[in-house]
This record gives sequence, C-alpha cells and structure tokens, in this order.
Amino acid sequence: MPLLIDTKERALRIKDLAFEKKAFDLKIFHVEPLVGYTDYFLVCSGRSDRQVQAIANHISLTLKKEDDVHCKGTEGESHGQWILMDFGDVVVHIFNVPMREVYDLDSLWSDADQVPVEAPAWEAEMRYSLYDY
Repeated sequence: MPLLIDTKERALRIKDLAFEKKAFDLKIFHVEPLVGYTDYFLVCSGRSDRQVQAIANHISLTLKKEDDVHCKGTEGESHGQWILMDFGDVVVHIFNVPMREVYDLDSLWSDADQVPVEAPAWEAEMRYSLYDY
C-alpha cells in the first residue's frame, strides 16, 4: 500500500534520494500555481551520463520498493543526458551539466516559488571539480 505523504514531502524524499547518489545543484520549484499537471519540479545535475542514470535508477527503485510509489513515465534513460521522471505530483529532471545549461529550466521556472534546499557539505567540491577530470 502506498505511503500517504503530501506532495511537498514526496519532493523532499526524492531530494534525499538524489543526494544519496551525489546529485548536486538541486532545486525544487513549486509550480502548482503556474501549471495544471504537477505540483513540484525537482531539477538536479550529475557529472556524467552514468551518474545521471544512477540517480534516476536509485530514485525509481527506492520509491517503488520502500514507498510503493511507481513512476508514471520516464524519458531519456538510455542516453543519460536529461532524464525526466513523472511521479504525477512531482516531476523530476536530472541533467548532465552541459544539457542543463542548454535547456535552462532554472530560468524558465524562475517565477515559481522554490522550496528551500540545504546543499550537502560535499556539493561545493562537486561544483568546483566539475571539469577537473
């Protein structure tokens, strides 16, 4: 039986799962007042296609196993540049950094309120070492 939590709590749960796989530059936009198809957009980045895929897999499998929450649809899994996951009330966008810069959803949804997200201590290292490999 699905765990009954409100949509903001679900977005925060997905945030925690993304951080477990070292997602960074994570933002949660409350878009419900602006659109009619979801309540929150969660946008985050990974350093490589493989990491983007690992973040998406971890979110999907953990929500299914632990919370009995199933993703309604997923796009972009095979390439790992931009994976979109639709949980109904929360839509997750996981980007490889260059692709995130191209689509710039952060600017597109700048009118939406953001849920405060405390960046993990390791995030600064991820940002600064992004192109050091």
